[in-house]
Amino acid sequence: MDALPIHVTDNSTPDTAAVVPGWKTDLFIASFLALFMEVMFIRWVPSYERVLAYFTNFVLIASFLGLGLGSMLARRRRELVRYEPLLVLLLVVVAMGFNLYVKTQTLTQDILYTDLHRTSLLTLPLLVTLVIFFLLITATFVPLGQKIGAGLLTTRSPLNGYILNILGSVLGVVAFSAVSFLQLAPAWWFALALLPLLWFVRREKTLLCANLVAVLIAITNVAVAGGGFVWSPYHKITASPLAMVRSTGLLWVYNGADMQTVQVLPAEFGFHVAVNEDFLQMALNLSPPFVARYPFLRHYLEHYDLAYRIPNFPYRDVLIVGAGTGNDTAAALRHGAQHVDAVEIDPAIVQLGQTRHPEHPYDDPRVTVYVDDARSFFHKTNHRYDMVVFGLLDSHRLFSSMSSVRLDSFVFTVESFREVRRLLKDQGIVVVEHGLGAPFMEARMYAILTEAYGMAPAMSETKETPGYTFITGPGLRQYLGVQQPQGAGLVEPATDDWPFLYLEGRILPRQYGIALMALLTISLTSVFGCSGGRLRRIDLHFFLSRQRVSVD
Repeated sequence: MDALPIHVTDNSTPDTAAVVPGWKTDLFIASFLALFMEVMFIRWVPSYERVLAYFTNFVLIASFLGLGLGSMLARRRRELVRYEPLLVLLLVVVAMGFNLYVKTQTLTQDILYTDLHRTSLLTLPLLVTLVIFFLLITATFVPLGQKIGAGLLTTRSPLNGYILNILGSVLGVVAFSAVSFLQLAPAWWFALALLPLLWFVRREKTLLCANLVAVLIAITNVAVAGGGFVWSPYHKITASPLAMVRSTGLLWVYNGADMQTVQVLPAEFGFHVAVNEDFLQMALNLSPPFVARYPFLRHYLEHYDLAYRIPNFPYRDVLIVGAGTGNDTAAALRHGAQHVDAVEIDPAIVQLGQTRHPEHPYDDPRVTVYVDDARSFFHKTNHRYDMVVFGLLDSHRLFSSMSSVRLDSFVFTVESFREVRRLLKDQGIVVVEHGLGAPFMEARMYAILTEAYGMAPAMSETKETPGYTFITGPGLRQYLGVQQPQGAGLVEPATDDWPFLYLEGRILPRQYGIALMALLTISLTSVFGCSGGRLRRIDLHFFLSRQRVSVD
């Protein structure tokens, strides 16, 4: 049967409607799984195919498209939901395969994507990888969309069906929020997503057995691949030993490299933290006695001491946002801070700092740790500080470094720094550490701080990370290495209305344009196919018009 547009009224029943046993439960479960799996894939897929972390909206768009295509097939007699576990298993296998054997290559200034160091059996262009995952994720949601559409067709009261759909969807979001809050591993996510699918084939023994096998294989694969990681509400986190590169004396993560080239360091030196297999930070032992024993740590110490070189400045009350595992907090304590408020959004990273940081800064009674977003904390606190430190705050999550809004985008805006001004004492200062990565971002940070405080910030280039340390605020007296970045004043500052710190100008990056055109082509072709080639039957006015549409 060809898919037809669905028109339902309050006082009529669709011609295909029938009393189907369990249709209410079917609709509720399908609605629950649609939203639960949508958020689950947004979290899980980018953890294994890293480029999807920079195109997370593509996962969202694919899920919407799949649900829409499935609803167009709601009148078809063949129930695709019986094959949903197999589709999820296919997506799991492909994601694992990409993680192990495939590298995505993108040589563009529009997208900062650092997977080039990884060796692989196969290298694919960015567009090919995006299309593969877009098609797979879309296909995964088609069966659920069909089941939801069929449930809405079956009900004699559209309002009751819609209520079940909304309740199931809300519960799906709440359930995933709960497993994230509890920091459960992905095996639990997939168990909650896949086991309810067995309900739909409960009367078909052969399919029930086949689906059960697919479910167990998928959960087992996810459990094995997810072992050894800490799954916070935001990241897949790895804590690894540090190693010293013998040729340079620099620290890095030990990844099984030849012992001739690196020296693995004991836990007393610290450890390396990666999120979704990207470098985040090194928790380091920079206590004076330890640095005296190991002088190669001195230039790391100098980086964290940079904020405390202002002569005669009183470092009493210090606020640190993006506190991470505690390096900045330890630096404040070393320089005599009487009270430190450390704000970090990820509870798992805070826990790593509390249990494993060699200096144990979070155990000091002078320190109060807040698990919170920086802007949220700014709104809540009435405390005033001598110094506010932005400690290399970088979300490493969700969108492209060079274009879209990221979790940290609203922290680095003019309005955000003006809020910080309210928290400063009369002679307080603000220190901003940031691995800028591109000259225009250096100029943008300069412009943001200049507009927020009405004065040019002092600057010093950092040696261990790409970027600068900026110091500004009413208490600024003097600072070493002051210089104005090239192009300062020519780059638009980021604001709450335009929070694109990582985007050079008001343009759509070329790679995004190409990818969006590919998605549009796939979407239109899919809709045409599911409509049976009858595009004239599609209500284009819902897409293009603001007119009020009456319901027959």
